[in-house]
Amino acid sequence: MKKRRLIAVITGVCCNDYQQSIINGITQQCRNLNCDTAVFNFFSNFDEDNPHQNAENNIFKLINYRLFDGVIFDSQLILKSSTRRSIENDIIASGIPAMQIYFSENDRLQGVPVNDAAAFEQITDHIIDVHGCSRLFCLTAYQNEYCSEQRLQGFINSLKKHGITPDPSMWRYGDYWKIPATKLGADIAGGTVFPRPQAVVCANDVSAESLISSLLEHGIRVPEDIIVTGHDDSADAKLNVPSITSYRRANEKLGAQTVCRLFQKITGSETIIQPVLFDNGHIVTGRSCGCNEAAESVVTLHKQISSQKMYDSLIRSSNMLANLTLSSTVDKLMDCADRYTYLLGGMEELFICLCDDWDYCSDVDDDQYRTSGFSDNMQIKLHKTTYERKPSGKIFKSSELLPALTQPHDSPKTFFFNSLHHNGRIFGYSAISYCDGKCLLSDLYAEWISYLETGIEYVRIQNYLKSTANKAFLAQMRDALTGIYNANGFDALFHKKFDTASAENRKLFLFIAQVDGIRRINDTFGHLEGDSIRSVVASALQGSFYGDEICARISDATFAAVGMCDYDDGHLSESVGRFEKYINQYNCTSFKPYKIQVSIGSICSYISHDMTPDIFFAMTENEVENYRNKTSGNSNDIPHYDKLIAIREKIYHQPGEKWTVDNLTGGIYISKGYFQRIYCKCFGVSLTNDIINSKISFAKRLLSGTDERINEIAEKCGYESYEYFLHQFKHETGITPSKYRKNGL
Repeated sequence: MKKRRLIAVITGVCCNDYQQSIINGITQQCRNLNCDTAVFNFFSNFDEDNPHQNAENNIFKLINYRLFDGVIFDSQLILKSSTRRSIENDIIASGIPAMQIYFSENDRLQGVPVNDAAAFEQITDHIIDVHGCSRLFCLTAYQNEYCSEQRLQGFINSLKKHGITPDPSMWRYGDYWKIPATKLGADIAGGTVFPRPQAVVCANDVSAESLISSLLEHGIRVPEDIIVTGHDDSADAKLNVPSITSYRRANEKLGAQTVCRLFQKITGSETIIQPVLFDNGHIVTGRSCGCNEAAESVVTLHKQISSQKMYDSLIRSSNMLANLTLSSTVDKLMDCADRYTYLLGGMEELFICLCDDWDYCSDVDDDQYRTSGFSDNMQIKLHKTTYERKPSGKIFKSSELLPALTQPHDSPKTFFFNSLHHNGRIFGYSAISYCDGKCLLSDLYAEWISYLETGIEYVRIQNYLKSTANKAFLAQMRDALTGIYNANGFDALFHKKFDTASAENRKLFLFIAQVDGIRRINDTFGHLEGDSIRSVVASALQGSFYGDEICARISDATFAAVGMCDYDDGHLSESVGRFEKYINQYNCTSFKPYKIQVSIGSICSYISHDMTPDIFFAMTENEVENYRNKTSGNSNDIPHYDKLIAIREKIYHQPGEKWTVDNLTGGIYISKGYFQRIYCKCFGVSLTNDIINSKISFAKRLLSGTDERINEIAEKCGYESYEYFLHQFKHETGITPSKYRKNGL
């Protein structure tokens, strides 16, 4: 199937009749030319730099111009100037064919000329010809703005045509909002505008409504004293009291003509493409000029109001928001939202697409969430057609926009894209299509999306609170020094494994290791050394038991591992052997002035019916005590054990001394050879090598922790020859002292 051309439409709020008429003209003409359409719009439109408006405008960052064959930009409906300029720059930089709805000769993008001068000339003609007015006043909008100046020119053209000499005192510039119109009413009532006009032609319906309200407040009747007209034929103008005579621009035709011009630019065809037939612009009479209301227009409006009231009543009574906020997960939220898609009258297809980081929470700063753009990967969380819910969960690249548009399909599609966010936090985007490709976006859809966004935020907050609570729980279960489980964690997990092993008739394994002499090491070498020992034992435990076992520090110097499995004796003995080997290797290579001594015990057995966790634990502790009694006897077998410990502490505390067997064995009446044999047996290293180790260890601390010269360090370490220090340092470490310092080792 041949891929259709894809047209991007960038516009503002599409929930009003005026803008819908332009979009319908665009989309119907695109369908007539067998083109797909992607309309990017928002629900909030202010020239403000706040998180909400920035997140609304974020939808325009979804546009991947490489996907599109052409783009239509309705620049006047995007009030935030920085966003408007950014989009225009992106369009021009993309190099793809582009048109804009409104334009002036100074604009960088081409557009279809809008003849507002003719419209204003018709309205002015009506006031003069039908109502016989000769003193007229025009309230237009911004000076030097294209549409505003066109409308003023139409007013002037009509005056000239009827032999009335135009004069600058007969018009005033303002804007398309209320304040200038309200002031004009006060000025007319106060006599500042003289002579008092018989009729005022306003730039748009909002200005006309405000002027009428101001005049009535000052006791001036409309239309009996002054006629007032507007422009745009808005629903509010019809509902105003009195209803406002206005002009319905041929917006559908304008949209269709813009597509035709763009299509000619895309194809390079000189053939004139006829737009889809739509009505021409015309005056819609109301009571503000003294005419009767246009019956057809009023009937159509009341049908729309009746339909809107029905849907408003449905959404108010549906409890949609309350039910959405009860959802505990995003999938349950989408299930709930699915039940309320019946409120979206005329919907053909709906997609809810979330960023892969929509619920991102930082441990450091919760403000570091997505506020701009979309994640590279998006996930479809809800896909609903008119009649059924489709499978969701598909992950796709955000650069693809939407699989339904980029994949082959039977007939042209039109999707309307809106940002999903909560204030400034970006969640993703929605995409909706309507039957026959028409634009049926309404305030109801905006409210529906707002409810969904609130529901997503509720789920995100729940996820955050659960995550925070879980982290707090884990913090209570973990040992801050070693990172393994603490006593609380061990107690909970040990009892759980005990109960499971008992119920399933499986073996339970418990290993306990108690560090001996930790208080003496703290008192002699400081608490940092004691903490270092605890970390070493924790590492030994984790490195030795890596099956089903969990490791814990259950008191100051007691560690444990507990597991439940179909153990065999070989497996467990290997694990215990790894632990002992780890501690022994550390003692031989650490260059510490002490040895880590650990008493260990373990039990692995099935759980008998009269066994309790406390008894099982006490039995293992008894094995630890048996081990301690056995090994302490070995240390007593080494003569002068306590004096050897004191000698080794002296060596490491004073590495700069010239230690010899003679000055170390003072007070011990044994031979030099025997002393060296029992020293090596006690510490696993010869006296000579241990003295060298103490000097090199001290040199390392000075190299990394001070700026002293290397020759000064050599002298402090007890070396008379600088060269010999260099030679011995490199022999022991593999690198020179200067390189050791440079590498920050």
